[in-house]
Amino acid sequence: MRVDTVNLDAADNVSADVKQRSHGFVLYSPKLAAHAKITENYAIFGSVAHTERAPVLDELYDTDGHLYLDPEKSNNFEAGFSLSFSELFREKDSFKAKFTAFYNDIGDLIYRAADAQPYFNADGQTIQGGEIEAAYDAGIAFGKIGASVIRGKLFNGQNLDTIPADEVTLTLGARLPRQKLTYGYKLVMAAAQNLVSNVGSTAEGGGKPTSGYAVHNLFATWLPDEGVLAGTEFRLGVDNLLDRSYRQHLSGDDAPGFSVILTVARKF
Repeated sequence: MRVDTVNLDAADNVSADVKQRSHGFVLYSPKLAAHAKITENYAIFGSVAHTERAPVLDELYDTDGHLYLDPEKSNNFEAGFSLSFSELFREKDSFKAKFTAFYNDIGDLIYRAADAQPYFNADGQTIQGGEIEAAYDAGIAFGKIGASVIRGKLFNGQNLDTIPADEVTLTLGARLPRQKLTYGYKLVMAAAQNLVSNVGSTAEGGGKPTSGYAVHNLFATWLPDEGVLAGTEFRLGVDNLLDRSYRQHLSGDDAPGFSVILTVARKF
């Protein structure tokens, strides 16, 4: 159980027409979670949680005339299973996978229909989805794959503008143990996101639909353990290898084009 207390007070420069200038909230967030190992290779898990969010200053004082806003209340459910195996094809290799599904039911949603209108407590919204991730590591080579699908509906049946696009990521890599070098390739694929409240919207940053894309990236890490460079880590990343023009959903700007990033970190 988590308990939060929040107190908000209007400053002197907030409009004198605001009817209630001080607000106090006590928020309760209990959670029950369980993880059961069925065998050495299989496990299941799940959780039930209730969370509460107090309105922030902008929601309370952005427009005149508020009497009170109730905190948002969310009932969250999560369940899934995991797999774990070792020495499948060779000594010391491993395979791990996990699938998770969730459902969030949000009530007393703090919402407003348009800018310059006051916020109010709406009926709510629902968000549900699933994620899957799997990884195989053979020591000298490794691979990872992940996918996520999320959906959301507002109380009036409209799609939520804050839901990310369906996405799949694939990583393939290899290691040179003697040279202390790890290198590989990462592919990020996102589906078109047209599940928005207004498919004709031109607003950036969430309301505007986005097209699907595939972005190719390369990476390498060198971590010497002897000589004057021992303890120094060199990371090289080549992002958007094909200089693809695309925009991530929920972003107001296009993503960077072809980029080369070198990072050097030293431990003392």
